[in-house]
Amino acid sequence: MIEINKIDDIPFPAIDFKFINRGNCAAFLWRVGLEVLDAKIDPTPDLKFSYKILPETILFTAENEGWGNALSTQLTFSEELIDHLFSIEQRSCKCDITTGVDQEIHRLPFSAITNDGITYIHTIIKKRKKLIKELPKAMQEGNSTILNHPDLNRVLCDHERWHLNEFFDDLKQGKNIDDPRQQWHIAYITDIDDEYAPVANIQVNGGCKDESNVSQSINQEIIFGTYNYGGRGQLWISPKEFNFERYSPPLLCYMGPTILAVMLIDPHNTSPERFYPMSISIPAGEPERFLLFIASPISCHVQIRCNFYLDGGQVINSEPMDLSIWQPRNKEFHVTDGLQFIKSGDKWVLADEKGFSQKDGFRELYDY
Repeated sequence: MIEINKIDDIPFPAIDFKFINRGNCAAFLWRVGLEVLDAKIDPTPDLKFSYKILPETILFTAENEGWGNALSTQLTFSEELIDHLFSIEQRSCKCDITTGVDQEIHRLPFSAITNDGITYIHTIIKKRKKLIKELPKAMQEGNSTILNHPDLNRVLCDHERWHLNEFFDDLKQGKNIDDPRQQWHIAYITDIDDEYAPVANIQVNGGCKDESNVSQSINQEIIFGTYNYGGRGQLWISPKEFNFERYSPPLLCYMGPTILAVMLIDPHNTSPERFYPMSISIPAGEPERFLLFIASPISCHVQIRCNFYLDGGQVINSEPMDLSIWQPRNKEFHVTDGLQFIKSGDKWVLADEKGFSQKDGFRELYDY
């Protein structure tokens, strides 16, 4: 008996196989065969947007990580302050976005801001100066009503509001104002710059069509820098210029894989059955569970069938399975056909041809 479940919350689909040996003696699974019955490349565009600051200009770029062009793309860039300073026509564009290319799509020049727009920037900065003068006193007095100030969200950036919120949250939990971390919050707020107005996260909205004329909606938050190597920070604007303040990068942690074996397919080649050696003993009356990880260097839709070879010449064939595989263009691809994993504690860790496990030097399966 064989039970099959698909796992869909990872970039490549994994198939969860569970064998139950109904016989009276142990069965030995020594080989698995993979047949690719059909394969079709997925042409859906996968668009990632970013921006950078040039002298007196915000430059928007788009990278198409999909395997098909984004045609008749219509985009509008939006943020509360930006919307006041630029008309919707100035914030919109039409273009085609080629697959595999990081291309410029739009510019917002500072020179396009009208005199009324400059006056509005002065108004925001004036409100910012006024609020900043009130904040240190409110913090020293423990006056949390300052958090309800009507201009707080407009004139302070996310990072500044985080300092305020954590300060008053910790104060509410009983932390003394003289605590070093509380004093750090106060010092930060006391020293913030008041010559620029903050720009919140810029959104892009719109849509495009793929090469099959299928429409796709677009609704994303834009990051600073290139999409693959973006930087955290804050966009500012003064009556004279744009500016960007970089923050330190976040710390990342590794989450281990939960895969037993990898099978790499080529959607351009539905070749005959390929075989992968196994060594799994299934005791009589007992179940055995393992995962097969189906990968491809190209996003595609495939239909496969797995064949399981046991001792005594017995072969168990699965039903055909339809899978969707996602592999972004321009991403490093570290998957090797036939990779196997070994169990180490409560984790699966990659084992190479010499049997090395994570403690001998872990090799990444997929680069994100």
